[in-house]
Formats: sequence, C-alpha cells, structure tokens
Amino acid sequence: MDNRVKSKLSHLVDCGVRRLPELRRHLRHFVTEDLFQGHPPPSIEDARFWPNSRTLLNAVRQMSATSRYTFTYVDISAYTAYVILNQ
Repeated sequence: MDNRVKSKLSHLVDCGVRRLPELRRHLRHFVTEDLFQGHPPPSIEDARFWPNSRTLLNAVRQMSATSRYTFTYVDISAYTAYVILNQ
C-alpha cells in the first residue's frame, strides 16, 4: 500500500471510520481527487492505491489495536491546582 494511502487510512481510522464501504468511498475520493488531481488515476488493479478488502480490514485492525494500546500522557497539574484553589 502506498504511504500516502496508508496515512489517509490511518487518519480515517483515528476519526472513527471502520465500515468497509465508507473507507472505500473516502479512499476513492482521496486517490482520484487529491493524489491524481488533473491526471488519470492508476488502474483499479494497482494494489498500492486500490487495496482489496482483506488488506483494508487488516490495516484497520492493526491501526485500531495500535491506537488502543498507545499511552497518551496528560499533564493534570494545572487542573489539580485549579481544583484545589477553587474549593
């Protein structure tokens, strides 16, 4: 899969898109309108830009699992100070 398509897919997954038809619709628009604007898009058989269903589902599963187990540090010291001062 092309890195730009993979990046767009990652963005879609982060936004909550999980259904295959919706992913295909967004990717079709991205490839034809954004990547190849003014040029003919690549052949439908080119798997770099038109991944099959299994490839899409595997990528979504992997990206979902990665984001599920990623720890995000949140600094709560300012919030804690605000709560203590306003009691």
